[in-house]
Amino acid sequence: MVNRDLIRYILKEETENIDKISKGIDIAVKMLKKDYPFIIGWEYSNEPEKYKFSIYINLEIDYKKSMEFYKTNPHPRFFKFLDDDIKRRQKYAYPFSMMDYESDEDFQAPEKNLKLTRDVKGIYSDMVPEFLKMQVDDEDAYKESPKEIAIDNYIFVK
Repeated sequence: MVNRDLIRYILKEETENIDKISKGIDIAVKMLKKDYPFIIGWEYSNEPEKYKFSIYINLEIDYKKSMEFYKTNPHPRFFKFLDDDIKRRQKYAYPFSMMDYESDEDFQAPEKNLKLTRDVKGIYSDMVPEFLKMQVDDEDAYKESPKEIAIDNYIFVK
């Protein structure tokens, strides 16, 4: 009987911890949506415990709103695959993937993506309360610190 209670306690504690982390990420993504209205939601890219210093997430993107935001058009060669990719939840490296931005010399894709990445990291580190963050689990760490949030991929869902 005691073992069952211990197992329930451990499972409850683990679930509550993951729920807190999800709430912290929810807060960061909701704040990010104010500057990037094409972001619809997020999901874990892998288990939050998998990496020592970062939690990787995928951002869910509204493709049409993303085109409007970045002032670009669908890429003529790849646009025909978009519906299938949305159904399969295909992952992309940029929120403007499959768009015709290469012809615009002023677009600067890496800088635009880096800005979004920095924005989500900054919002998460500066505005999300510490109790909603997962701590780095490293006995060699100088002090306790929260894991960073990082964008792994983008998924077009609309």
